[in-house]
Amino acid sequence: EGFTMYNINPDRAKDDSQENIINTFLVPHYFEKVFINVRPVDDTDMQGKGVDFKCDSNTTKDMLVDVKAMSSKKYINDPRPTYSLEVSTYNRNGDEITGWFFSAESMTEYYTFVWIHDAKVDSNGRIRSAEDINKVEVMTVDAHALQDYIDDVLYDNDMDDIFQIAQSMRWREEQKIAVCPGICYRHSAHLPEKPVTLVVHKDILQRFALSGIAGHCWVTKDGIKEIYRRV
Repeated sequence: EGFTMYNINPDRAKDDSQENIINTFLVPHYFEKVFINVRPVDDTDMQGKGVDFKCDSNTTKDMLVDVKAMSSKKYINDPRPTYSLEVSTYNRNGDEITGWFFSAESMTEYYTFVWIHDAKVDSNGRIRSAEDINKVEVMTVDAHALQDYIDDVLYDNDMDDIFQIAQSMRWREEQKIAVCPGICYRHSAHLPEKPVTLVVHKDILQRFALSGIAGHCWVTKDGIKEIYRRV
């Protein structure tokens, strides 16, 4: 069943505010330390297509980066060792649409995944300022390599097959379907958009991380420390 516009995620503005605060922290403490010529993207069309930053590295120009932070108040200071890749969701008009991970309109070349391990929060569990963030875990991965791997894991199912799985989970009120070790479908029925995601363990995400400190690191106000990357 679809959902009318008025009841699709009334907290979206608050979520956007959290994302802006996290990005404000990441610019001086992560992006400007590991990349060259970091440019935040203000164009709303590009933002809508999954581009938060344009960056250069020593080998690549104009990297299109989408920041994906585990910013729900449930997970701030208690992050899970996974990240959820959106497969299917409802939009503001109540129509089922393809989630950001499989979106044909996406321009994303790299995902920067962020887990918040230490931050000061207000009484509502939200971060009020970039200064209140003390320690985050950051992993920047090659989006296309990750997508190719997920396609292989899903046995090259087309989007109709994937949508059928998502619809079936909603109809049957199933919360979880295992795909393989470290990956499962998850239906979040408690959220307004009723999203179905692929929950992927960070050990799998790490396989597609950039080399060196930019790939996987701890980030604090005092500096960056590389996290061991499996070969």
